[in-house]
Amino acid sequence: MGSSRALVAAELVFSFLTVALLVVLFFSVKRDRENQELASSIQDLKKAGASVEAILAKEYKMTAEEAIREVQQMAGNLMNIITWLSGHL
Repeated sequence: MGSSRALVAAELVFSFLTVALLVVLFFSVKRDRENQELASSIQDLKKAGASVEAILAKEYKMTAEEAIREVQQMAGNLMNIITWLSGHL
């Protein structure tokens, strides 16, 4: 009778270990899949950035840094126009 209790206890321990191993494996696989998706997204964004830079260079003859400076300057000019208009209303 004692050996059957020992076997049941051993079976219970191994079942808990198996469940724990499956849970760890599940989260590990899920993390790996998310890492692969993230790496893929990063590559897609890099390709899109290169495409935008190529368009800027071809169509507007400027680099991305020059385009950013132009947009910042336009935003500043727009604020000056809004300030001027609000003072003359």
